[in-house]
Amino acid sequence: MAKKAGMNYLKMAVLVAGIGGIILGNNYFSAQTQSAPLLQCKKFNRTMASNRDEESSLEDPVSVSRGGEGEKKKMTNLKDLINEIGVINKRAWEMALSVHRDPSMRTIVKNEAKELSDRLLVLASELEKVGKGNYPTEAYMISESILDLQYAREYWPIVSLRLGREIEDDKLIKQYAAIDAIAEIGKPAVQPLIQALKEKTTDFDWKKAAEALGEIADSKAARPLIQGLEDKNDDARNWAAQALGKIGDARAVQPLIEALKDKNRDIGLAASEALVKIGESAIESLTKALNDEHEEFRQLVKETLDDIRQR
Repeated sequence: MAKKAGMNYLKMAVLVAGIGGIILGNNYFSAQTQSAPLLQCKKFNRTMASNRDEESSLEDPVSVSRGGEGEKKKMTNLKDLINEIGVINKRAWEMALSVHRDPSMRTIVKNEAKELSDRLLVLASELEKVGKGNYPTEAYMISESILDLQYAREYWPIVSLRLGREIEDDKLIKQYAAIDAIAEIGKPAVQPLIQALKEKTTDFDWKKAAEALGEIADSKAARPLIQGLEDKNDDARNWAAQALGKIGDARAVQPLIEALKDKNRDIGLAASEALVKIGESAIESLTKALNDEHEEFRQLVKETLDDIRQR
């Protein structure tokens, strides 16, 4: 029975890729992944419920007669069980994190990770017996720990949410460090970055190029970035507006005013902030735009003008 119950949790740890984990290689978190803890707890509850019929003879530690020695013993066991799950969960995280930061640590921790994984299968069985589906948080911790320990033992493309976030954060730190390094090169980097905008191999490459061009603030980049305001990708239009604001070229004024009408309000706000940075050279065109027939657009134009005058 313990082996069967443990395997249920192990299967759930694998299924977590679509529920509460991250597949390495993806550079985003889906909406489904963001709500993973709740979804995964429901999954654990369903699995626990499927096993209850086989364990109907077991007493629920919460509902046994009050004051009985049996209840006290079972509640003590449950408390110890929950504590041990918490301790292993913490250790699993430490091991996975150490391996992520230094893969050579895998040879040091893999035996301990195997022992803890085996122990979790036993704890999973015990939790099903005494918990009766009433402890979804601990069930989630078991799955999370199994994924972390698997990663600590050998490379595994499916990781827990917490480790996935850590990995993605580290990637972003390195990527933004690269942007800063490119920006420090200055004007010699402008032409290659403009070429990167045109090629647009990936969205993030486009973003890196746009941000670096904004930091360098060379007017040569204004024209390709203005073209970026018409890109089909919402993020590209947003990044283009932000970069144009940093460059401050007056040629961007009218295109940015048009961008105030963007169906994506975030892009309209980014265009407004860019116009505020450009400053006085945008006032005349913005004033003319106050005659537009669209009230929402006129309101954003008015707010932009107010912000410029208050600088």
